[in-house]
Amino acid sequence: THPRRARGAADFCTKLPGKLDEMQAALDEGRRDALGTLAHWLKGAGGSVGYDALFDPSRDLEAAAKAGDGVLAAQCLDRLRGLGARLEPPPVPERAPARTT
Repeated sequence: THPRRARGAADFCTKLPGKLDEMQAALDEGRRDALGTLAHWLKGAGGSVGYDALFDPSRDLEAAAKAGDGVLAAQCLDRLRGLGARLEPPPVPERAPARTT
């Protein structure tokens, strides 16, 4: 894994629990637009760091939010929480010391 991609994946894994909590709050409070925006972020951000399994449930959550389907949105969010709990970030290689010549 490329070091930059590994760092991006590690950062994503660190941010994901908070983002899922934000999604839950948006769902609980009926803020459909916020939920859709967060789901859209997850759909793109997860894929950009190699967590393709998040794409379909994120897409479905975004659609459920737009449609106002709270039951489906809750199911999608539960699925995303389950997937998120199993994510393991790749090891981040240490940066090599700068060479001096």
